[in-house]
Amino acid sequence: MFWADVSHTNNYFYADSKCTGCGICEKVCLSQKIKMINKKPVWQKNVKCYLCYACLNYCPEQSQSTIPLPYRQTLYELLKVEVF
Repeated sequence: MFWADVSHTNNYFYADSKCTGCGICEKVCLSQKIKMINKKPVWQKNVKCYLCYACLNYCPEQSQSTIPLPYRQTLYELLKVEVF
């Protein structure tokens, strides 16, 4: 199974103001990265993420989201591949 590097996912996911604190995202998180703190999901920094997006897909309020590509590094920037 694919694991995401923690350093790239710490600030990748977030919950907006529509979050009701139901905790479904914590329950469906396969890697147990999400913990509910003060009725809000917090993505733990010391746990790697499967990037399965279950937290986004199961959220009844659709409050879970990811930071759009223009605001984070793209895959190509992360790979640092040299082209001949």
